[in-house]
Amino acid sequence: MSSSEAEYVALSCAAAEAIWLTGVLNDLGVEHVEPVTIFEDNHGCIGMAKNLESKRAKHIDIRYHFVRDHVAEGKLDVQPIGTKDQLADICTKALDGDRFTALRRNLGLHDREGV
Repeated sequence: MSSSEAEYVALSCAAAEAIWLTGVLNDLGVEHVEPVTIFEDNHGCIGMAKNLESKRAKHIDIRYHFVRDHVAEGKLDVQPIGTKDQLADICTKALDGDRFTALRRNLGLHDREGV
């Protein structure tokens, strides 16, 4: 599996969670804005999500392709983000101290010693 394909599978999991949370918000009477935006740092993955005829994704299990349907329906928007700005990296990658601190700050988290 290529990195784009792996990212696409991960994107489908994130999209499923986002769509479920949208349903919870609806049930609670909280208005939300559609489409839900998900930021992705892999351009090949974004291409698979937006291109319904992508040959690259033809062998990916069909259960992951609902992302394409939601993008086509306007319920989900997959936008590119630079790798250095990807906040999820704080949870998934070994980072140097400066990068970790910058991402932590961008998430709105603070060091206990600084509080």
